[in-house]
Amino acid sequence: MTALEKFKQLFPHLQFTETDFYVGRFGTCYKNEFLDFNIETFMSKVVAFSQHPTDCEYEWTGPIHPAGFPLVGVKLNGKRRMINVRRLIAMVSEQDDLTGFQVLHTCKNPACLTKDHLGILEDPTAGKPLPWASKTGRKKQND
Repeated sequence: MTALEKFKQLFPHLQFTETDFYVGRFGTCYKNEFLDFNIETFMSKVVAFSQHPTDCEYEWTGPIHPAGFPLVGVKLNGKRRMINVRRLIAMVSEQDDLTGFQVLHTCKNPACLTKDHLGILEDPTAGKPLPWASKTGRKKQND
């Protein structure tokens, strides 16, 4: 089974078209108006079975943030960044960039990617740049 077929199994409720996918330098990619990522790299880190006692269908075997959530590299709104894998699953499922929403998991397995175990909560600050963050991290000095 190819990575594209596995990806489509992960989202059985969505009807993908041929324009949603393209062949990039490193394999098949998924793209919509705000999101762009390599499916083959993504699916190589998703396991379709679970050793966990909960009913998790899919688990993440890729990079994990020190706080415990799974990470993946994507191009979001034209900028490369690492985002929470659960947020990526929710963004593809909802076909929205989910600015203003938090994506949480409802089971006790931090590596779980099962769509039914995700919860989306409204949060006006989620997905927006923090007011104190700057590119250089330094304050401007006046002469």
